[in-house]
Amino acid sequence: QVVVRRKHAVIELLEEMITIRVSLDDTPAANGPLRIVPRSHRFGRIPAREIPRYVEEGAVTCECAAGDLVIAHGRAYKTLCGANPVGA
Repeated sequence: QVVVRRKHAVIELLEEMITIRVSLDDTPAANGPLRIVPRSHRFGRIPAREIPRYVEEGAVTCECAAGDLVIAHGRAYKTLCGANPVGA
């Protein structure tokens, strides 16, 4: 019998995923757009308490017009402007 721990299964799934976000409305900085930490998919696992530092130091705000797409690796650290990134 093979037992797969849920945590490991989720990480393996994220390795194979991409995230596609479709903007239904314009999302300027004032409307809480998506923020992504560039190259964060390469960081591996980092402690949750350190995520805010990465977001504060290097997150890019993805301001979009209605109909725009944002495509990111499944392991990239993503948050919304003004949101708490820990556990996101």
